[in-house]
Amino acid sequence: DNNGLTGYENINTYGEFYKRSDRSIYSTGNNLNPSANITYTYRGKTAGEVFRIVTGYNTSWQANDRYFVQQFFDAYNYPAGPDSVQWQLGDTRNRGGNARLSYDKPFNEQRTILSFGSAYLQNRSNVVLNSYYEQPTGEVINSERLSNNLLFRQQVCNFRASARQKLGKRYHASAGIAWEKTDILFELYNIKQTAANNY
Repeated sequence: DNNGLTGYENINTYGEFYKRSDRSIYSTGNNLNPSANITYTYRGKTAGEVFRIVTGYNTSWQANDRYFVQQFFDAYNYPAGPDSVQWQLGDTRNRGGNARLSYDKPFNEQRTILSFGSAYLQNRSNVVLNSYYEQPTGEVINSERLSNNLLFRQQVCNFRASARQKLGKRYHASAGIAWEKTDILFELYNIKQTAANNY
């Protein structure tokens, strides 16, 4: 939790104090970040032959709330006009997962090595920000212009293959190929719009 207080004073061209205001900000937050990983490895009979699977999953939840209160006073330090009260309630949820495969196979007494691999990653974030302000009558109203609700998702998939050949004691030759695709999606729920891209 955090608390902050800032004072503002207004002085005219004659150096006379004629009004002031105090603005206090209180913020509080909580977060939770669990994750898990699993790895499987198989080693073949041939030295250097390895097949491996690595998977992971993570999720997080964050709540960040901020409260603003601004009080106005006249030149005699008496309350002048209604106070300004506003608060923002933020909620962010993230989820991500990944899986990786790799296989290395040597041949010809380790002179030739073939290697293959693939990976898939996905990240998803949902961000919700609700803003409210209180009228002098005490009525609480949602501020749509200061509120937001969006979803972001990214997916990445790739494949690779390579070969390495030993040429004598001091030289090696290698060649490989790789392919990757990325998909991105934005969903803006407040204005009911979707934007997507891939490359």
